[in-house]
Amino acid sequence: MISRFFKNRYSIIPVIIASGACYFFSAGLQGNFWYLLWIAPIPVLVYSYYNTKTAAFFAAFFAFGLSKIDMIGYLLKVMTPAAAAEAILFFSIAFALIILLNKVLSSRLEGSAPIFVFPVLYTAFEFIAGLFLPNGTFGSIAYTQSDFLPVIQIASITGMYGITFFICLAASFASSLIIIKESKISLSSFIFPLIILLSVPVYGILRIRNFTAGTAAGAGNFSALCIKVDSNAPGVLQEYTNLIQLNAGEKTGCILLPEKILEIGVGEKTNFYPELLSLAKKKDSMIVAGFKVKNGHYENIAAVFFPDGKTVLEYEKKYLVPGWEKDFERGDRPLIFKYSQFNIGAAICKDMDFPRWIRKYSSADIMVVPAWDFQTDNWMHSRMAILRCVEDGFTMIRSAREGDLTITGPLGNVIGEAVYDKNNGAGVLKAEFTAGRLHTLYSEYGGWFCWMILTVLVILVFYPAVRRFKNRSVKKHGH
Repeated sequence: MISRFFKNRYSIIPVIIASGACYFFSAGLQGNFWYLLWIAPIPVLVYSYYNTKTAAFFAAFFAFGLSKIDMIGYLLKVMTPAAAAEAILFFSIAFALIILLNKVLSSRLEGSAPIFVFPVLYTAFEFIAGLFLPNGTFGSIAYTQSDFLPVIQIASITGMYGITFFICLAASFASSLIIIKESKISLSSFIFPLIILLSVPVYGILRIRNFTAGTAAGAGNFSALCIKVDSNAPGVLQEYTNLIQLNAGEKTGCILLPEKILEIGVGEKTNFYPELLSLAKKKDSMIVAGFKVKNGHYENIAAVFFPDGKTVLEYEKKYLVPGWEKDFERGDRPLIFKYSQFNIGAAICKDMDFPRWIRKYSSADIMVVPAWDFQTDNWMHSRMAILRCVEDGFTMIRSAREGDLTITGPLGNVIGEAVYDKNNGAGVLKAEFTAGRLHTLYSEYGGWFCWMILTVLVILVFYPAVRRFKNRSVKKHGH
């Protein structure tokens, strides 16, 4: 019955629609139907088994391309039409090649190995793309699961790509079960992947259950106030000052303003910085604010104003938005400092899309992140940053213009959130919480999992050839 359906020459149409629709609804910018991602690859994977390589390639290509229709408007906001088309084409071709390679390699392997080919290929692709593409890890399917706390805890061991691997393994496991009667896969071959599939959520549940404030290094009470005013008006700093006066208590651990609240010349710092230093001293609170500074070139700065009324630290953004920030100078040093009993790290918006950079902040108890989103990506971009909390074990305070205000714990748990409202540019989020740093294997050993995946990929590619060579050698020598 199943084989008859997938062998039908017209089955490619429902396959494209089914996979495309599941990717469309689950991998969008708002994460509404994240659970559909678990089944999205299955129709294409099963179809590829019963049909030619060419048919498998085109089914995957059009399914993935169809799923990105909802991204067109967003991509046109952040890049040129040509670049947007190239991005969709690139990822559609990549997915199609993954399905094609999965078909070829799976047919040459035995035991449990065929079940692992698809997750290994997809994870390897995301890892390599994240290293070399200008937008870093944006677009990874791992981020779609950010609200599914038991599963995302695996990132504390493997980094975000462990989530990608797990999702793809679940789809490959299911599709292999569907074709089991006509494939070389025995029932016993499912035992090892099943153990992995059960272990990941069990680990996540135990990690969440066992976490208490006392288990976090340097744990202690902290309070934060996030404020945003979506305005470029000359008086915007006064608007922020007024909101701080209205909402801050006698002492707030951190008052966080968004990225680029004001454009100033380097000489104008003497006009604006004393005002914020004075406010920090008056409120007995640390204030963090983002500035666009013109200094022959542009700098994207996060300035930290201390309540002693004298000290200012600056962090310059490391990862710039392609196109939008082409005239900006790139920073090259993380900023971590001691405040109260905590190690505080400062980064800016897109920096959080790059796990290898944020791993430099693994000694931080709390990250403060001024940001500026693009309205429609408010959920996705905040959740991308949230996965850095799970990977490196810190608490994060993030204030985004045209985006959400979020305070997130080291489990990826949302402590407080003010969702973006396009009809009201102002936003305020205040929360008191217990902050502290959880030790994670990822923060200590970094990308070990991805390098293991690449090693496994090499083995999967070359093992069949080595085995054939050995068999020919044995026959040749008559053994």
